[in-house]
Amino acid sequence: MKIRFSRHAFERIKKRRISEKEVREAVMFGQFKNFQEHSTIKCRYKNKDKSLIVVYYQDKDQYKIVTAYYED
Repeated sequence: MKIRFSRHAFERIKKRRISEKEVREAVMFGQFKNFQEHSTIKCRYKNKDKSLIVVYYQDKDQYKIVTAYYED
């Protein structure tokens, strides 16, 4: 499945110093997925001592990343 980034997500991951690779790993191997309103999915991916949160939705044959951030 393809992964695409919204303009907002792309700007945020650059600002927050999150790599596209980390986001892809979170979507593919996220340990916890929670369905939010508006058909978005929130997943958590533990990487070393940090938890990366990625919010995305499925659109036909691709995942569209809405935003990503590290949880405190």
